[in-house]
Formats: sequence, structure tokens, C-alpha cells
Amino acid sequence: LQRGAEAFRGYGLEPLQGGAGGDEGAGGVTLEPGSAVGVTLLRGDLNMTATGTVTWVDGDTVYAFGHPFLNGGDSRMPMTSAVVHTVLASVARSFKLSSPLKEIGAMVQDRSSCILGRKGAAAPMIPLEVSLKDLDTGHESRFRYEVIRHPLFSGFLMNIAVGESVDAGESRMGDCTVTAEWSVKLEGREPVRFREAAGGNQAFQFGTVVEFFRLFQNPLEAPKVEKAEVALTIQEGNRWVTL
Repeated sequence: LQRGAEAFRGYGLEPLQGGAGGDEGAGGVTLEPGSAVGVTLLRGDLNMTATGTVTWVDGDTVYAFGHPFLNGGDSRMPMTSAVVHTVLASVARSFKLSSPLKEIGAMVQDRSSCILGRKGAAAPMIPLEVSLKDLDTGHESRFRYEVIRHPLFSGFLMNIAVGESVDAGESRMGDCTVTAEWSVKLEGREPVRFREAAGGNQAFQFGTVVEFFRLFQNPLEAPKVEKAEVALTIQEGNRWVTL
């Protein structure tokens, strides 16, 4: 939460941690004014979905939120049905605990007055595979995610997924050194590869966001990322030097 909170707050979003569940019984959920609806940013071994309220449904068109999400204009992200488990009341700021259920379409517009979704529409995602090996114990883990295609948020969400993979696969106390070797497949191009390492108590804070921002902000051609893979190794000790 701390890793993602600062960046999300710049867009008026407050990350909350909830439990994981399936979509049992989701087939009977229909979208209507007042229903909960979700927009997915990241899914797989970690799910990040923003939940809001349906304003109006006109055939296959869904108007929701009543305010912008990321104010990204023409956008495409998975749209899901959702369930609100409870409302936590607070004088300072009340909020809801909710879970996404079943993908039902895609958000296609993100405007100042609302978001607009289309039932049955598809939202292309970037597959992300993270492999992790502990060089001290030989233990290996593998995680799979799908990340939205977004010029600002794709790299940021991948960074969160990688950090959470390290936490889930190798929970450590004390200093350690993590090395990440990336391979990013671009449509019609050779894969882009880069390597980075981090150590000490900042071992899980990578510069991936900067690398992906450079890719997406290429002034000559807007790249289309087909998939991304990262191989992580972790070992005990703070292996860094200062020049």
C-alpha cells in the first residue's frame, strides 16, 4: 500500500487492501443504476480494481462513477461487476470494502463527468511473468499478472507487481540484494532488455517505472508492448559500492 499510495493519490485515488475471492454467484449480477462496477488495473496473482457506482445503463452502454477515474479520455480497461461487502463509516472519510466479480466488458472513455463502458468489449492487457530464485536456498517461485496498457500506469503497476512478488516469494528480514533482468517484447520489434539491481533496505525499489516511461514516451513511434518477463534473483547481504 505504501509503495503505491503516493502515486495513486496524485489522481485522487486511495488504495485499500481487501481479501481475495472468486466469482461464485456472479452470473446473477446485473448492472443497473446504483450497482457496483469495477475497472481493473492489474489482475492475476495480485488484483487491483477500482470500484464505483453505475449511473445509468443504455443497452450495452454503461455510464458510471459520476466523476473521472484517471481522466485519460479515450481509454480501454477491463470493466467488471462488483460487490460491496460493507461501508466503513468515518466522520473524516467513509469508504467501502468491495471485490470485483466477473469481467463484463471494457471502459472505453474516461471523461470529467463520468466513465463510459461497453458490455462485451475487450480490453487488451500486457501479460507479465515474474520468476524469482533465492541464490542462498535455491527456492524458486513464479507469478503471473496482466497489466493495463497505459502510457503512465503500465510501468508503475509492473513495479508494484514485481515488489509484491519478491515479498510473497521470499519474505526476508535484514539487508539483501535483488537483481532483475527484464525482457519486454514490442510488437514488430526485437525485445528490449535491461538489467537493474537494488540492495539494502531499499532492495525492492526498482527503476522500472522510468524505463517503461521512456518506452511509452518515445517521440518517434508509440510502442505496443505484447508481453514482459522479469527474472529476479535474491541473495543475503548488501552488495553495493559507492564510486
